[in-house]
Amino acid sequence: MRFYVLFLVALGLFTGGCAGEKAADDAVIGTVNGAEVRRLAFLDALVLDQGEAFLARYAERLLVEQAAREAGVTVTDEAVARAVDLEIQQQITDRFGGQRAQLDQRLARYGQTFERWREGRLRDRRVLMQAHAVLQAKVDPKRVEALFEQRFGKGGVRRQVRQILISTQVPASRFYPQAEFEAEREVVEAEGRERAFALHRQLQRGADFDALAREASDDRSAGDGGLLGAHWSGRFGSRFDEAVRTLAPGALSEVVEGREGYHIIRVDGVRKGARYEGRAILVSAQRRGEDDPADEAARFAAAQDRAGLLRVRIEGGEAFADVARAESSDRATAQKGGELGAFGPGRLGFEADAVLETMPLNTVSAPIRTPEGYVLMELTSREFIPAQDKKVVRHILVSTQYTRVKARRLADRLPALARAKAEALLAKIQGGADFADLARTESEDELSRRTGGNLIGIQVDQLGPAVTTALDAMKPGEVRLVESDRGFHVLQLESATKSDPAAVRAELEAELKRTPVSDADARAWIATLRDEAKIEVDLGKLLPATP
Repeated sequence: MRFYVLFLVALGLFTGGCAGEKAADDAVIGTVNGAEVRRLAFLDALVLDQGEAFLARYAERLLVEQAAREAGVTVTDEAVARAVDLEIQQQITDRFGGQRAQLDQRLARYGQTFERWREGRLRDRRVLMQAHAVLQAKVDPKRVEALFEQRFGKGGVRRQVRQILISTQVPASRFYPQAEFEAEREVVEAEGRERAFALHRQLQRGADFDALAREASDDRSAGDGGLLGAHWSGRFGSRFDEAVRTLAPGALSEVVEGREGYHIIRVDGVRKGARYEGRAILVSAQRRGEDDPADEAARFAAAQDRAGLLRVRIEGGEAFADVARAESSDRATAQKGGELGAFGPGRLGFEADAVLETMPLNTVSAPIRTPEGYVLMELTSREFIPAQDKKVVRHILVSTQYTRVKARRLADRLPALARAKAEALLAKIQGGADFADLARTESEDELSRRTGGNLIGIQVDQLGPAVTTALDAMKPGEVRLVESDRGFHVLQLESATKSDPAAVRAELEAELKRTPVSDADARAWIATLRDEAKIEVDLGKLLPATP
């Protein structure tokens, strides 16, 4: 169902009353250092600053109230008050040690009184409780469909499936077990040392450190070209730390033996200790919803372009704070015009630190890449603290620890080993071997291995599209080898039973009506109402006409 709501917005939207004598009244409502604050001027500022954000919340309230009327459900003031007071008491106990006075002090710091804060909680809780009541009184067909698939399988087909998984993920693989590693530990040490010295010679001959680290390092920093930044102290032991302390910026260490293996270290520079104040605008490049993980480069490129356009707006005369409120993906700081308060190096990432050290105060930076996206910075103050300077370090690790050695040994040949083993098991089953017995001894999926490979209920739909597609095409009794992102699956379809949704709909609806609705489900339903609604509003009609 779609809800079409036309908002005929009048001043009463922000006052809680209707447009009339009160709305026309331009009375003085207060003073600031003796200067009068008039009611309409204050409301104009409020609309400009908070109008769009408030409209979204107001729209949700109207939509839920409309749905509640259509469903014939009501929520009493007493029930809402009981729920809110219980929440508040729990918050006072958990966060303020049972001291109500501490909560009052916290609210006062934000210009709030307990009574006004409680009123806001009452409004929010009423909307949620109405959503709960609607969802239980009038069951959403989407919830029925989701419960049907959970109970009877996707598309109503419940399959009895067994699998043997031979994994292509190193941690789950049984190739190169720890016993084999322990038996050849001395060889591992010797190979690691020899490999580290060979890499060191390549660097001395001019090899690119970043590229070599990405190709050869066993550390998780390999994907960043071996970059540890300023966060290296204490991570790899005293020998590593001492080597860093003796290196000048730009210098390359000898091969250093640490507690995890052998390191080659380079100091790229020094991150200055500092205390900054300023504002930031974040344009996020993080994956959302159904975004393809492979599109990361495209998301970051789009974020960089967007950040560049925002910079043009600011340099064209728009206030940084106004753009931050409207555009920043960091909603916590956006509400404060992007204000970060006092902060130190590392807050925004390594690339941002280098910019913050040199950018002129009270200017807008070019877009800076961070782990979350791209940031525009406006620094208002900067104080260097030499005692907190830290060297910026890269390293290449040749590990002699089991998990890393296993990953190095298996990385290139694991898919071929896994396929060969899975094909051998398939041949055994086709030759008459018992599937369940083989699953108990050979499968690398721990959950199903204990049940002889038996996949129960929803587990079947969690094995990925390749497995689902194969099962859709298989006949009961068939055995097939399927490759997925996890590895190679030897599958056996024992049976497939199709259920009729219409035959169980009444039963499922009754169950959902008995089942308490979570706040998360209620909020998701409210979000759907808002997304499907038609909202037409012109906030400009609330503001004075421009000459």
